[in-house]
Amino acid sequence: MEKQNRTRFVSVKPLRYPSKSFINQNVDDRISRLPEDIVSHILSLMPMKFAVRTSILSKRWRYSWMFVMNLDFGEIHTMDSLHSLTIIVDRILKFCTPSQVKLFRLRFPVICARVSRVSNWIDEAVRLKISELDLQVHQLQLPPSMFTCKTLTKLRLYPSYYDSENVWEFKCPWKTCHLWLRHVMWFELINGINGVKSLSAVNTTHLIDFDIPFTSPFGVESLPIFPNMNRLELKGFWHSGLIPQFLESCPELKHLCIEKVVDRCMKKHEEYSWVKPEVVPACVVTKLTTIKFSMCERSECDPAFLKHLLWKCDLPVLKYMLQNAEMLKLVTITWENSSIEKETLSCAMLLKLLPRASRYCEIYFQ
Repeated sequence: MEKQNRTRFVSVKPLRYPSKSFINQNVDDRISRLPEDIVSHILSLMPMKFAVRTSILSKRWRYSWMFVMNLDFGEIHTMDSLHSLTIIVDRILKFCTPSQVKLFRLRFPVICARVSRVSNWIDEAVRLKISELDLQVHQLQLPPSMFTCKTLTKLRLYPSYYDSENVWEFKCPWKTCHLWLRHVMWFELINGINGVKSLSAVNTTHLIDFDIPFTSPFGVESLPIFPNMNRLELKGFWHSGLIPQFLESCPELKHLCIEKVVDRCMKKHEEYSWVKPEVVPACVVTKLTTIKFSMCERSECDPAFLKHLLWKCDLPVLKYMLQNAEMLKLVTITWENSSIEKETLSCAMLLKLLPRASRYCEIYFQ
């Protein structure tokens, strides 16, 4: 008997997708349940414009940005962006309420902001107990409050020129200072009183890291003592006679970095000769362990001038260090002057043969 073919129909219910409300009720939002201090730390890792945008996520996030510890506003390159940023910075500094602001960063590398407005922003940052200040602003005018700030430990300045007629005294416990000042002598700031004409050292005893970029050769009338500084960087072009003065002001100096940049406009050879100091700085004998020395051309220079710098400045400086630094372990030398390659090779061979105060000192040429 043949089996009858039977067709079986099965009813299939249409798929139903969960509603948005159902999803919102069941998603485990772990971030929102974190303590406020952890949320503020997370927001502090991003630029301020992104931290503020989190306020639209939910009621929980509406005011979280007010507790961020890093006020990083990024770089501004257009006037339209500057106008928008001005409104944002004013609002954030008005409502921001952390116990202490770790970082306040403003960067206007190619446009000019209102001097008084930037000065007021720094004032507000000081009120928030700022720890690190990073500024790149044209016509920068630092307010007096910054120089009496007890919480500021790190300062970076990259203005085009320093604009101020006031005389201020600072007693900041700064530990790191990076300055790039073109139209004012850098020591007019770090010596303690801020002003173009009259300056003197007051209190810079906590500084341990100092980065000085030179844009023109000049003399140093007086330098304060930095008893805690262990690293010094000299960048740009400078008179070799300045080195002993820096070393005498840094009795605990361990690391010295010299990056010399020469230009074809420098013509007077006799101005750039090394003069051996009468007394060897204490840090050279007992503390200095590493030296990095480099020289490069900003523009094509007269080979005769480069040879003069090499034999009358660079070589005597390095020779002096090698013969007096008893704790020296490493010297790294870089000469980027193809026009006097033979002379640099001769200097390298001579330095290798020189007697050294430290038996553990090694010299590397790059």
